[in-house]
Amino acid sequence: MFKKMHLLLMGLVTISFIVAGCDKEVPTSSDESLWGPSVASILPRAGLKQFSPNNNGPTLLDPTPLEPGWTVSTFVSGLFSPANGLEFDQSTGGFYVGEFDAGRVTFVDAEGNPSFFATVPSVDEMALNRTSTFLFAKEHNSGGPIHMFNTQGTFLGNISIPGFPTGTAFDSRGNFYVSDATNREVLVYPASTLPPNTPVASVYATGFLILEGMRFDSQDNLFVTEFEQGNVLQVVPPNGPHITWVSGQNIPINVAFDPCTNNLFVSNNGSGTILRVTSPGVFTTFAIGLSSPFAIVFDAVGNLYVNEFDAGRITKFTSPNPCFEVIEVDIDIKPGSDPNSINCNNKNEVIAVAILTTDDFDATTVDHSTVMFEGASETHVNRRNGEPRRHEEDVDGDGDTDLVFHFRLGDTNLTCDSTEGTLTGETFDGRAIEGTDSVRMVGRWSRNSK
Repeated sequence: MFKKMHLLLMGLVTISFIVAGCDKEVPTSSDESLWGPSVASILPRAGLKQFSPNNNGPTLLDPTPLEPGWTVSTFVSGLFSPANGLEFDQSTGGFYVGEFDAGRVTFVDAEGNPSFFATVPSVDEMALNRTSTFLFAKEHNSGGPIHMFNTQGTFLGNISIPGFPTGTAFDSRGNFYVSDATNREVLVYPASTLPPNTPVASVYATGFLILEGMRFDSQDNLFVTEFEQGNVLQVVPPNGPHITWVSGQNIPINVAFDPCTNNLFVSNNGSGTILRVTSPGVFTTFAIGLSSPFAIVFDAVGNLYVNEFDAGRITKFTSPNPCFEVIEVDIDIKPGSDPNSINCNNKNEVIAVAILTTDDFDATTVDHSTVMFEGASETHVNRRNGEPRRHEEDVDGDGDTDLVFHFRLGDTNLTCDSTEGTLTGETFDGRAIEGTDSVRMVGRWSRNSK
């Protein structure tokens, strides 16, 4: 059963939630300023001593994938009514989960172990930007508010939204979007106006019915759900007509995109199903038997995770064909030099190479122990165990953290004929990376020199 009927709640002086057999009253108006006092109490991540199951829900259903090769398992159980808050953290391979009844955000690591992250009353939708820097967690009431954290657990402030905010999302440039079910519009907060600056919103798109979840695809196209009308739309700013991908569904709540195929997936809360959508109007039922599915999200290799509100669990659908797309990263050979001159006859020369953090990639997500440069590994190692040392610094002076490596020329495949060098490695969650930069080999020419 759908627990959050926005249409019936909007415009009331108070909202009464009937969740797990008990009433909760939440004010629908707020006199907080745009950046008001925090209502979120932040504690360090620590293992939870108790994760009691939601025993007030119905008998658990049996989630079943309908596509060949996919398998299903319980990733984590004993949660308190996880709603639309579910975000994959590419830097750790873990997940942020909003537990509606418990009023908290929980971090679940890649092995399914939960720990406390923050208290957020009636936590609902959440959004994590693509570089895993900021987490926004929204309260389920009029005006939000939306609480902003960094992923180290530091609280950064609140945003109060006009009307009744529902969905939240980031685009690839770090701009923050909120869907407003009352005013039937999508607002955008440019990245430049987020903390420590003053947040400033403008209308991104209009022409909707009652909005709920939303998410961007890899091409920065925004998709939203109109839950009461049963529609999933691709947004055409500023006022459409928007493109209908799915219609006539039973309370579609949220969407996600398969990183392997770019197919659109939709959670149908009312029917307990998940849809796979390949193009507008073309879809199949991917899975059945879920207990009130809310948020859905993919990990980096194409496994699907579903918040089941009534079951108090996250269910994992494991892909039979995981994808390992190589991420192109920006590297800088010999940071600060131009051209990147290397004496090809000095085999003991140490070459510094930096992986740069950009708007699209966080260099600190790279597992430094996997990085190779033209066949060579990091020459700075721990003398006790031989493990590569990790060097983090801002080498390009742009205010973010880059990752720096050091390679002995004689260990690389570079020769006096080389014109470029390539670095490879993996992120902590197993995604392959690759970056290339130019080199200028100098010194006495010798075809066999290294």
